[in-house]
Amino acid sequence: MASAMKPTIAALGASGGCVGWALATALKDGHSCRALARNPEKLTKSLLDKGVSNELLNRNLVIVKGNAKDKNDVKSLLHISDYKLVDKVLFGVGSSAKLQFALNFVKFDDSKVCGSSMSALITALEEIARNDAANPKPQVTAISTTGISSGPRDVTLLFYPLYHWLLAVPHEDKRHMESLLRQATRQNSPKQTGISAGTIVRPSLLTDGEGESNGIMVGTEATPSVGYTISRKDVGLWIYQNLLKEADTKWKGETITLTR
Repeated sequence: MASAMKPTIAALGASGGCVGWALATALKDGHSCRALARNPEKLTKSLLDKGVSNELLNRNLVIVKGNAKDKNDVKSLLHISDYKLVDKVLFGVGSSAKLQFALNFVKFDDSKVCGSSMSALITALEEIARNDAANPKPQVTAISTTGISSGPRDVTLLFYPLYHWLLAVPHEDKRHMESLLRQATRQNSPKQTGISAGTIVRPSLLTDGEGESNGIMVGTEATPSVGYTISRKDVGLWIYQNLLKEADTKWKGETITLTR
């Protein structure tokens, strides 16, 4: 990829806040982007609400209608043309929660969606790589969560009941998703896996709102930042500035924690 060109970006889970803000910022900054959506109209409205003009949407964004768990839909997302893939993939698929009167009070509409969707992405990239080993392999950034680390504690003690009781089901799905990405990037050759680098972003408890754009504490799995909350907008903007904007980044391949 020429150094003067902005990386092309594919987004999965773009109707959600973190990926949506990263995508909106990339579009405003002139990147050519692609997004997979089950409901393109919902995604379009979400991006318009984030200040992306119709002109930019028409010029810089291709929306592929499909399901992130379907490898063929994912292949359609990844291909700019028959012979060229996107440079970066941002993965932020997640499950919606509903309150219920049961032991854990929370029910998720698809408790395995993260792992299933990451499996589809990895399979799609592997199959593309087998058919065209010369094609440059994209970098993959996946949005996960704090509270699932195998290293030092990355969650404030006050949040332990919330994280390890109410959110136990989606956190297990996030662990599975992370494990799949790590396994794919640990293999010997990106020609086999189809991924040049895998980066994991673990934000603390997510909130809505405008965010503050500064004062974000950044850590790694080995030396995590420990805090309470962070806005979806702040996470999306940080991901764009530090992982998507340029072709290369010092955070590539890391497991990153973000909080305030």
